[in-house]
Amino acid sequence: SLRTRLAPSIALDVQVVEGDLALLDILELDTVGRGTLDKLHLGALQRALADGSVVHRGRQRVRTRNSLAAGSSGTEAHYVADYDVRRPKTGPVSASAVLGEVFSGIQVEARALPTIEGSSVRVDLDVWHSADIAGAKAEVSTPHGTLTLPAMAVTHLQGTAKVLLDRTQVVGGAIEGNRVQLVLVRASWE
Repeated sequence: SLRTRLAPSIALDVQVVEGDLALLDILELDTVGRGTLDKLHLGALQRALADGSVVHRGRQRVRTRNSLAAGSSGTEAHYVADYDVRRPKTGPVSASAVLGEVFSGIQVEARALPTIEGSSVRVDLDVWHSADIAGAKAEVSTPHGTLTLPAMAVTHLQGTAKVLLDRTQVVGGAIEGNRVQLVLVRASWE
């Protein structure tokens, strides 16, 4: 019915993939810009994921109905971030651990609006990807103990893209050194 068609929800499958600069060649992208991936490119991406030359860094599915939707997937870890030191006028000094929290994974906020021609949606996207850098910890000595602080790699993509329905598209990414991260989005009616 017309009423159902006017208020469908749009599912967005958002994923972050990472590889060396050869990933741009695999997907035949000139830069870390935007592009639609056809079956040939998706097959090449799946083979690169299978052989380990490309790593899947996170995936989140959100459903939006003309409003902002959010989702996240990953893990939270706690660490001793500081000490709360109390110095009473009399008696011993006491120090209580203050816990910090880090998130490794993907966080997505998105809104998708159908375009007039009906074959695509306008997606307002805010994607955060964070990962603990293995072996990279900062140690800080205090009079109350040593703090071991995590080192995190964070990528943030924010913007608007026109995404064709039922097609996977590169909507943005980042290059650091010889590593590239790409944000892929697939939109479909639900």
